[in-house]
Amino acid sequence: MPMLEFRLASATGERPVFVPGGFGPRTINTLDDLAQHIANKHGISPRTVWKWYCQFQELSFRALANGIRSDRGQSRYFAAHPIAQQIVQGYLGARMSVRDIHRVLCGELHGEAPSYGTVRAYLNSMPTLVRALVQERKARP
Repeated sequence: MPMLEFRLASATGERPVFVPGGFGPRTINTLDDLAQHIANKHGISPRTVWKWYCQFQELSFRALANGIRSDRGQSRYFAAHPIAQQIVQGYLGARMSVRDIHRVLCGELHGEAPSYGTVRAYLNSMPTLVRALVQERKARP
């Protein structure tokens, strides 16, 4: 909202000035500086702020309400840690619970294991057919 107000003030010929509260005296004179301030305040990247701003400009509130992450259904942790991925896939056919697989990961990765929720989401993101094939393969003598 501050970016929209700032832009509206610019469009009417005013020289907008934004003074953020709670962060000491600092005057923001450009939309880019305001995006940087918002990003810092909320712990996100300025690029994300600009993306949301442009989506809002294009599609209004619907764009923000319906925003879907481009990496939805993909685990950043398991993509970056192939050993953890192999461990989990190795236990898929053992018919272990998610909690048991998480405990194994914690033991084998010595404090570098992902959270239980990350393991559960990763397992749930795997196609049912892949899980069934792994279980079938493990079941064969």
